[in-house]
Amino acid sequence: MKVLLLLVVAIYAQAQSGFPTSLYTPLLAKDNIQTSLTSPMAIGDNVAIVQSGTGWAPQMVAYICDSTSGTPAKCTSYEVMLVTAVSGNVLTVTRAYGGSTAKSHATGKLIQNAYTSVYTNSAQNELLNMQKFTGGPRYVDLRAYGAVCDDVTNVQPAVAAAIAAGYKQIFLPAHCLWIPTSNRIPDGVHVMGEDWAYSRIETTSVTTVQLTAGYGAILENIVTKNQWCLTQTYPMNVDHSCQTHYWDNFRGPGIDLTVAFWDQEHITLNRGSGSRDMPGIAIGQGGVGDGLWIGVDGAGAGIRFYGTGPNFTGWLMIADVGLPGGTETGMGYLVNVNNNTARGIQINRVGTGTGLIVASTSASGSDVVISSSSKTSGAMLTFFQDTSTYTGTPILMNMASSFSGRFIDLTVNNSSKWWVDQGGNATAAGNVTAGGGAIPVSRCLTAGALPVGALTANTAACGTSTPMGFVGK
Repeated sequence: MKVLLLLVVAIYAQAQSGFPTSLYTPLLAKDNIQTSLTSPMAIGDNVAIVQSGTGWAPQMVAYICDSTSGTPAKCTSYEVMLVTAVSGNVLTVTRAYGGSTAKSHATGKLIQNAYTSVYTNSAQNELLNMQKFTGGPRYVDLRAYGAVCDDVTNVQPAVAAAIAAGYKQIFLPAHCLWIPTSNRIPDGVHVMGEDWAYSRIETTSVTTVQLTAGYGAILENIVTKNQWCLTQTYPMNVDHSCQTHYWDNFRGPGIDLTVAFWDQEHITLNRGSGSRDMPGIAIGQGGVGDGLWIGVDGAGAGIRFYGTGPNFTGWLMIADVGLPGGTETGMGYLVNVNNNTARGIQINRVGTGTGLIVASTSASGSDVVISSSSKTSGAMLTFFQDTSTYTGTPILMNMASSFSGRFIDLTVNNSSKWWVDQGGNATAAGNVTAGGGAIPVSRCLTAGALPVGALTANTAACGTSTPMGFVGK
C-alpha cells in the first residue's frame, strides 16, 4: 500500500500545477495525527471542536471510535468524517463519510487520522483520474467498478458504471462475460480484451440474437458468441465463437458484428457510409521503401481478397499509380516469382463472375503488357483448357460498332506480318499454310495480278478445288 501511495504522490507531484479538481480531489493523509473532542457532537453537527487542530487539513479523514469490545479491543461503534476546513481548533466535517453512519459523540472521544477503506478507494480513483488528465493508459479495468470475472456473471453493470464515470476505453479481463444491454455495443466504446479466448461478449441468445455495434465502437482481442457465429460453415473455433484481433465500426449507427471467424489474427473494418469514401486501411509511404511488405514462408497466400456479404458490389482491389498530372513512374503491382513452381498471380473463379477485368479510362496506350528482356524460349501467354466438353470461346473480342482498328496484329521488330482488320479481313505478309502445305500466292490469281504476299478470303472466286478458298492479291 505504501508503494501505491508513493506512486500516487509521485504522479500527482508532476501534474499538481494543472490537475483539475473538477475531475477528482485526492485525499490527504499524515502520520500520527490525533486529538480529542472538547465538546460533544450531535448527529446533525457539521463541526468538531477539538483540543488541538495542529496537523489537520482539508481532505483528511477523521475517525472516531465510540465503543469497543473483546480482547484485543475491537471498535464496535464508529463514524468516518471528511475534514473540509480547519480554523484553529474547529474542524468543519462531512458526516457519515465513506459509507459509515452518523452518530452522537461524547466529550473526550479520540479523533484520529486512521487508515480506512476510503483511502484505498481514493488511491484507485486518483490513479484513474490522473490517467484521464495526464494522457496515460486510458483503459479502465471493469473490476474497478465491481465486475466479477467468473465466466458466468454479466459485467454489464460495471460497464454502465465505467461509461457513466466518463470512460469509453474499457479493459475486459479474462473470464469476464459481457452481455450488453439490447445486445448492442454502445457508440464510441473501445473494448480491449485480456485474452481473446476468455474475454467474452455474448448476446442474450447466442443461437437466435445478433450482436450489433454503435458508431465508433472498436473491439480488440476478444471473443464473441452470437447468431452469426453459430451459422457459419467456415473453419472456426470448436465452440463456434468468433475470435477477433481487431474490429471497428466507422460506417453506420448499428452494424452487425459479422466479425472474422478464423482463429488466426485478423482485422475487420467497417469504414465509410453512403457516398462517403473512407479506406479501411490507408498506408502513406513517402520514401523509397515498401508501403506494405508481406513475407510468406509456406503454402499460404500473402494477401487474399474476399468479397463477401449481400452488399458487396465493389472492387476487391484498385491500384492508383501517381497523382493526376504528376510525374510518378511507379507500378500498381509488382510480382517477383523466384521459384520454379510458384505462381505470381492465380485467380480461382467460382460462379458466373469475371476472374479479371482491366477497366481502362485512358484514351491511348496499352492496358495489358507482357514483356521480357531475358526470356529465350517458352510461351509468353498460354491458354490451357482440360475439359473435353468445353464449347466456349477461348478469346472473345467484342468491340463497339464504330471500331476501325485491327482485332489482332502480329509483328516482328515493329513490322506487321499478319493481322485481322475491323471487317474481318485477314492479311498476311507471307504465305498461308494449311494442313502442313503452303498455299502459293499464284493459286487462283485473278485478272489484273494483285500484289503478291497478301491473301483475302473469297471462296466463290476460286471454286471448291482451291485449298482454304483464298484468292491471291
